[in-house]
Amino acid sequence: MGTIMEREFNETNASMNTNNNKVSHLDLADAYQKLLDGYKAKDLFLDIKDNRIRKVIWYVFRKEDHMVEYKLDGHAWETNKLKKTGREFNR
Repeated sequence: MGTIMEREFNETNASMNTNNNKVSHLDLADAYQKLLDGYKAKDLFLDIKDNRIRKVIWYVFRKEDHMVEYKLDGHAWETNKLKKTGREFNR
């Protein structure tokens, strides 16, 4: 994922916080629960380490019969850091 845009519940001002942590789509369910539990947006991803390595499944839209797994040691926009794990998924 790229930059996360954060805003508190019922916040009406024009400002929005940004967060460049190495967040995965898998982290979003926990973040939503934290919001429901009253956490502030700035506190949602504090437990994510800066040296985090995430797995990414790469595929072409509408051609999901072939997928390749990569590890990403960087931010979502740093595609040059994608490294194949050797795992492929074929249907």
